[in-house]
Parts: sequence; structure tokens; C-alpha cells
Amino acid sequence: MTTSMFFRFHKVGLDRSQVELFYLWPEPSVVLDFGEIIDVKLTRAGRNCGHMEITTQHERYLSVGFRKCDNAEAVIKQIPFRGARQ
Repeated sequence: MTTSMFFRFHKVGLDRSQVELFYLWPEPSVVLDFGEIIDVKLTRAGRNCGHMEITTQHERYLSVGFRKCDNAEAVIKQIPFRGARQ
């Protein structure tokens, strides 16, 4: 379980048209265009808020657990994606 944190992103960077997912070493960061993103959701957990899932047509990216839901929800609101309700 402790090693799974190396395969989950720890930080999100937002640009006008892209999102960058930052991982701990040895994983390189991943840059996704907003048009590639199909779904973004927050999966709730017991003690802490839960983790974020970002889905593209080819892959699903998982974050480490967020301690505060406010932080995760603020990031999700800033990411436009194809499945978002208008």
C-alpha cells in the first residue's frame, strides 16, 4: 500500500488549455489537454476526503488522498471536460 503513492499524482497544475499531473519520483509528470479529459470525479473515503480520478479515453489517473474536500472540489471546478454538465 505504501508504494502505491508513487503511482498516484500528488499535485495538479492548471494552464489555459492543459492540466499537468505531478508524481513523486520515479514517475514523470503527465500533461493532458482539456479536450482529452472525459471525466473528473472525487471518490469519497472514510476518514479523509478521498481521491481524485481523471479519466481520458486511454487511461485513468488517480491522485493520493485529499485531506480536505474543498481543495479537491476547487480543482475539479477549474477543469473543463467533455462529460461536464453545461
